Amino acid sequence: MKRQLLITGLVLILAAQAFAVRHVITIAGFTFTPAVLSANPGDTIVWMNPTTRIHTSTSGSGCAPDGHWNSGNIPAGDSFKVVLSLTGTYPYYCIPHCDMGMTGTITVNPLGVQDTMAALPAPGTRLDNRPNPFTPYTLVDYQVEKPGNTTVKIYNETGQLVKILVEGYKARGNYSLLWDGRNTRGESVPAGVYFYRLVTGTTVLNKKMIRLR
Repeated sequence: MKRQLLITGLVLILAAQAFAVRHVITIAGFTFTPAVLSANPGDTIVWMNPTTRIHTSTSGSGCAPDGHWNSGNIPAGDSFKVVLSLTGTYPYYCIPHCDMGMTGTITVNPLGVQDTMAALPAPGTRLDNRPNPFTPYTLVDYQVEKPGNTTVKIYNETGQLVKILVEGYKARGNYSLLWDGRNTRGESVPAGVYFYRLVTGTTVLNKKMIRLR
C-alpha cells in the first residue's frame, strides 16, 4: 500500500508546482541512498525499499520523531512518498535500524538556490535514452567510470520497480542496451512517465523517459 503525506505551505504552492521534480531515495542494506539530498519546495521525495527487510522513513533526529512524517513500515518491494513544500532541513531515520546509523537528511532550499553542483553527475559519467519519448522501444546509454557492481533499473511514477535492465559487475566503459517497454513479467507497460536509475560504485544518476502509444 502506498502512503503519502503532504506538508503544505500556502505561499509556495504555485511556485513549487512550476518547478517540482521527483527524487528517489533507495533503501540499500541499512543505508539510504543518497543519504543527503537537496530539493526545492514542492518536490516529491520517494523512498523505495527493494530489500527483504522492513524499514521506515521517519522524520526526526537522535532516533526521536519530530512529527513531520512517518511512513510506518515500508515492506520489501514497497515505497513511500512525501511532498515537501516548506523550506528547511529535515533529518530522518529508520526506526528499527536507527541505532545502526540508518539516517538521512533532506534540505529544502528556497526556489532558485538549490545546490545545483550536487545534482551534477561525476566527471565522465553519462545516462541517457533515445528516442525520448519513445514507442515501442528505446536505447539506454550509460557510462561506467570505475569498474564494479552496476545497476540500471526502471521505475514507474509511484516508485514501483518495473524492470531491471542491468545488475552485476561492469568494466569501465560506455554501454547501450535496449528496453522494449516490458516489465519483469514480460508484459507491455502502459504509456506514461517512467524513471530510470544508474547506480555504480561512484555514481547515482536518475533520468525521466516517456512512453507513447
